[in-house]
Parts: sequence; C-alpha cells; structure tokens
Amino acid sequence: MKYKLRRIRFRIDEIKFYQCMLKVEYQARIVAVVGDRMPEVKATHINNLSIESETNKYDEFIVFIIISHLFCIAKHYFSLKHNS
Repeated sequence: MKYKLRRIRFRIDEIKFYQCMLKVEYQARIVAVVGDRMPEVKATHINNLSIESETNKYDEFIVFIIISHLFCIAKHYFSLKHNS
C-alpha cells in the first residue's frame, strides 16, 4: 500500500548546536503531526555551515536551512514507515 504524504506539521522542541573547526553539528528533536499520529522524530545533521554569532539567537536564513533539513528527514521517515 502506497502512502502519500500530503501535509506535515511539526514543532521543534529543542535544537542543540556544536561547532568543531569548520563543521557545525546540530541535534534537533521535532514532533511531527500527520493525521492522528504524533511520532517523535530525532534528527542529527552535520554540514559545513559556519555560524558566527555572539548571541544565542540564530538568523532567519540559518533557521530556514535547519527547518528545510528537518522537513526532508521527517518526510523520509514517514515514507519509510508507511511503505514497509
């Protein structure tokens, strides 16, 4: 049975950043809502994005990149769950 993901809503509960040399690793916990199900998706992603900030606030572009990655991870997660 093929499951088509039409809409996904998620809440970001927590994002942690770790910077090492030129790589930034972040761990994010999001809760995705599809229909009545509310599974928790834990995602870790490493990229070459350099974050330079004196405060704990991240600019909109950085947040957009993170949310884009999380959306792809969540979409992939649900496609694996429902195609098995």
